[in-house]
Amino acid sequence: MLILLAAVAALAILVVVPTAGAVGASSSQASVRVHPATGGPRTAFTITVRIPAQTGTSGVFRRSDTVTATGPSRKGCAASAEAPLPAAAAGSTVRVRMVPGRRSAHWCTGTFRGVVTQSQSTTCGGGGSPHLACPMLMIRPQTIGRFRFRVRRG
Repeated sequence: MLILLAAVAALAILVVVPTAGAVGASSSQASVRVHPATGGPRTAFTITVRIPAQTGTSGVFRRSDTVTATGPSRKGCAASAEAPLPAAAAGSTVRVRMVPGRRSAHWCTGTFRGVVTQSQSTTCGGGGSPHLACPMLMIRPQTIGRFRFRVRRG
């Protein structure tokens, strides 16, 4: 019974801590650029993001950013792409190349709209007590940046 109470107490603490500030949801917006702004069906678009809050793992918390782009959907071409951003310090600039998916060798033509999403969750290490519960908490993902690019017929 004592072990169960300790597990419930640990869970309650972890639920409160993420909303307390430093590791809570970020309200900062990322600066996002796309190069080129317009390309052809086989163009690799480079998305450059200035990270507003440090990403990576710190203690029992993990913060990560993902870039997603979606556009017109047609048969035989890529209508979306997603890429994780590497862990980085606050204020640093990271780049990711967006290319058509493996199933399609080229983008669909039209305007693609993209978002940079920040996710935060808890991690559970292997060194913890086997008698304590490991809460798998995730704070609601937040959109921290937006961008767009256009694909014209090649």
